[in-house]
Amino acid sequence: MYKITTNSALVLLLAQAIVIRLAVFTATGNLPVPDTAGGKVGYLCGDARYIRFLVDKFIEDYGEALAALPALSKAANAYTIAASNPAAPTTQAAMHVLAELQTMKANAAAAELATVNSRYDLAIKLLKQREGRLHAIIQSSYNQVTQTDGATIGSDTVKEKASTVGCKATVTLVPDQSKNFSLARDADHAVKYADVNLNSATQLQHVTEDSLKHQKMIAKAFCTSTATTTTTASTHHHGFCVNTGDETSLSGADAILRAELAIEERTVNIKQTNLHEIGTTGTCTATKITEAWGEQEADTLASVLCTIKQQKVAKRQPLHKQPLTNLEISVQIAEALNQVQSPGSPLTDDAKKKKQLVNKYFGSSDNEFKANIEKAIETTEVDVTIGKTKIKKTPLALAGTDEGIQVLSYYFGKDLAAKAETTVPRPVPTMNK
Repeated sequence: MYKITTNSALVLLLAQAIVIRLAVFTATGNLPVPDTAGGKVGYLCGDARYIRFLVDKFIEDYGEALAALPALSKAANAYTIAASNPAAPTTQAAMHVLAELQTMKANAAAAELATVNSRYDLAIKLLKQREGRLHAIIQSSYNQVTQTDGATIGSDTVKEKASTVGCKATVTLVPDQSKNFSLARDADHAVKYADVNLNSATQLQHVTEDSLKHQKMIAKAFCTSTATTTTTASTHHHGFCVNTGDETSLSGADAILRAELAIEERTVNIKQTNLHEIGTTGTCTATKITEAWGEQEADTLASVLCTIKQQKVAKRQPLHKQPLTNLEISVQIAEALNQVQSPGSPLTDDAKKKKQLVNKYFGSSDNEFKANIEKAIETTEVDVTIGKTKIKKTPLALAGTDEGIQVLSYYFGKDLAAKAETTVPRPVPTMNK
């Protein structure tokens, strides 16, 4: 029978320790975390800045994606014009394929923006509400109380008690100026616009709801000797009434009646709310927007951020401005080119052969792609005379214009004429005997 020796026992213990450490590392390696900017949120100001910058990013991202749509449609038209312009057969085939694929991608991009529009609107609305709420609370956060206009209160009945006397002062709450609050991107603050990156965030770091409650006020009342003799309001210490000795130091007064108000400093706590129900991927945290005041819940904000992250819009580039590698891995392009080369045949499963097929029509390097394809769209000019008008412009310049329509019609007409000429039977000569 096998016996566990001292050495083998140590080996087993070490192995178990390694397994445990690996398990802990694996478990903690995918823990939810905020992005760099979110991790710097430590007070109301930082929270407000982070929220503002998220809104700015969303508006910019959506705006850029929306602004790129016309360029996608324009590129599709340019490819069609370039395909009509006399060129090598492989270039013409490549242009036809690009035109169809670009049209499809332009339509898909427009549909995507329409789909996510309501989600972006909701996210921006909720974030702006929180920013406004934080701003209002920051402006009404106080750390100092000043008392002015001190005066005595004559004999009166208070709470059914007759012949009471008092001392009063006007109280002014002074906002806390020590907190650096600016929403400007270039402000000197730990939370920076450049560090906001929702793609890397799986957690929202924020101030807790209890940190947003009203600050507590503390009322203080003091009395020495006989209160009814404090008939003089102190001019040095508003809220104090004395009988004699109204000086900077009230040590000479025999009787003092004091009313004072103090404010507790706001306590701010930080919390992290996960964007996903479990871990860092998958189902988003459930929203609480249908509950009372649910739009202010951290879970609701985390949910909308998660939704945006999962369907984040991006600015799309026309196909001729993308790296060649994007075209080489496109199954749609390979399928189309395969039909150009061998109509009716199935596309090979061999990745190397598919890449070779794309390279045949688009070039085998980015430099070749630019020289053959990009040049034909942006540099090589269409040079035709239609009626009395001479048109000499690039396909990209003609795309989406009246002249572009004329050029396409011109080449289409020439193509029809050429086909008609090849199909008209030639007369068979007859011989007279």
